[in-house]
Amino acid sequence: MSRLRILVVDDHQVVREGLVQMLNNANGLEVVAETDSGVQAVNLIRTLQPDVALLDVSMPDLNGIEVAKQVANGRCRCRVIALTMHADADFAYQFLEAGGKGYWLKESGFEELVDVIKKVAAGREVIAPKVAPGVERKRIEGRQPAASKVDELTFRERQVLQMVCHGRSSKQIARQLKISTRTVEQHRAHLMEKAGVSNTAALVAWAVGNKIVPPLS
Repeated sequence: MSRLRILVVDDHQVVREGLVQMLNNANGLEVVAETDSGVQAVNLIRTLQPDVALLDVSMPDLNGIEVAKQVANGRCRCRVIALTMHADADFAYQFLEAGGKGYWLKESGFEELVDVIKKVAAGREVIAPKVAPGVERKRIEGRQPAASKVDELTFRERQVLQMVCHGRSSKQIARQLKISTRTVEQHRAHLMEKAGVSNTAALVAWAVGNKIVPPLS
């Protein structure tokens, strides 16, 4: 019987390495790649076509919602599961609406996680019990949380916003995205205009409050 091929994505090295070791020792699973980058995760999913991608939703370059969107838009067969510390129904709802197939919490046991991976790989959606009722309420309402101007953000603006929220300077963002510092500053200005704020602290608060990024730990 063939093993399920897993991609592990987490920007905390100790957590990622521990997951890789445990998953490789689990019956029926095989880790084919690991990364600490959301952008790299999308590339690996497209090239390696794993059965399941297990990823933290809070990463400095591209969060889980954006990864799920990119995978769904690319029509990859890979099923994406969020493995997170954030028991936030609004964020879980957005992740699942973006194309994610599972939302699970890091506080759960490893055997439960293996079971979740296998269920999702078999075509089932699995949501952590702590957030499932809230997700169901959002689905009944049939709308995402109200957020001024959120839908107007471009993909690049979301990338820049994600990095701003993780404390990256304009020079660091420019270097990582391979664009000019001036272009980054233009994106920051557009973000502040759309958010209706005048400083970085208020922009970060707006992003967290509108569930564009998960609560910062």
